[in-house]
Amino acid sequence: MPPTPPTEPGWYPDPWGTDAERHFDGRAWGTVTRPVGGPDAAAPPGSTGPSPDGLPAPAWYPDPAGSGSLRWWDGRAWTGHLVSSTAPGAAPGSAPFGPTVQTEAVRQRASGLARAARSLLLVAGPALAAQVVATAIALHRMSPQFLDAMRNPPNQPDFTTSADPTLSLISNLAGLVLLATGIVFILWLGNAGRYAWERGMPLRRPPWFGAWSLIIPVVQWWFPYRATIDLLPADHAGRRLVARWWTLWIATGILQVATSIAALLGGGMPFVVVLATVAAVLALVAAFAARAVVATVEAAHAELAGAPAQSS
Repeated sequence: MPPTPPTEPGWYPDPWGTDAERHFDGRAWGTVTRPVGGPDAAAPPGSTGPSPDGLPAPAWYPDPAGSGSLRWWDGRAWTGHLVSSTAPGAAPGSAPFGPTVQTEAVRQRASGLARAARSLLLVAGPALAAQVVATAIALHRMSPQFLDAMRNPPNQPDFTTSADPTLSLISNLAGLVLLATGIVFILWLGNAGRYAWERGMPLRRPPWFGAWSLIIPVVQWWFPYRATIDLLPADHAGRRLVARWWTLWIATGILQVATSIAALLGGGMPFVVVLATVAAVLALVAAFAARAVVATVEAAHAELAGAPAQSS
């Protein structure tokens, strides 16, 4: 876990893994950093001067996230309000205009989605396990027709003779649960990434790209892992949880495919049962690992904001 925040405002070693010092305002970590041992943060050019605690005065400044726009600094933290560097009235020192995205509101939204995701994952694990087993049994029953069609290409397999309504119902219900869980998880990951980005944490990719990469072919094998691990400081123990969850999730997917192929190609029933059982167990463990990851990220962001984490 990141170190316990100090009680006095000042500059301290950055708990978020950069080679710098980060300012603590007495309640929460800010997004302003300075070289280790450097002088108090000086006001950027064009501002009205530093605040009493050494932080820059409220003004427009170049976006630290590298967007090329100006981001509004409210005197204590970066806000979510961006304008073009060439926009009229956006010179450093001017007041923000238009609706400002409240960073804390983003965190609250991510926190609510985190609670929903943890609840759904309790059901998603058993649902995925049931789907793996039901699919394996259904494909094994279809394998004679499939193999016959492979041996005699003109023949069209008639799978209706081996279809089982009960197995189809189990697979369909499990699919609905997994779809709902996936949508909520993506929304949580996107909002958590948005909060981390607005608080100045270094992200390798834009928050919503990292979230939606869960359903983008090819990149879905790696980008979501990087998007999730970037939500935690470099030395945070929770990063090991993320690695464990992602390993279990990838292993579950690979074994699920292997089970389906073995069943469809007429593998021995004992062999198919063993594969399906192992895949089902991995699915359950992966779901609980995902719950731990969501809870860990939520707690880390609540600590960053100086707010109590919500328990499930």
